[in-house]
Amino acid sequence: MKASPIIIACASWALMLLGFALSFWPLGGIGIVLAALQGRFFSAIGIGLVLDIAYGAPTGTLHFLYIPFTFAAAVLCFLYYFFASNFREGDINTI
Repeated sequence: MKASPIIIACASWALMLLGFALSFWPLGGIGIVLAALQGRFFSAIGIGLVLDIAYGAPTGTLHFLYIPFTFAAAVLCFLYYFFASNFREGDINTI
């Protein structure tokens, strides 16, 4: 049984909202990963932007990285696009 793409998109946004409400940022990260691996690039980058605006810029050693969630979403989207285009054989998606 294959999950509906709309249910997965809603689940990724729900994870982001739950992670923000509980102040547990890894749930937002899981939402980004879920959206990027589903191929919903705008949704993944949108979640990243919302989390970056909500949490603000990081402090400490990663202070130079102003938008870490958006950067992670962009990298995940690029990796999905790269691996999906290079490891597709015929009509079979290996990812």
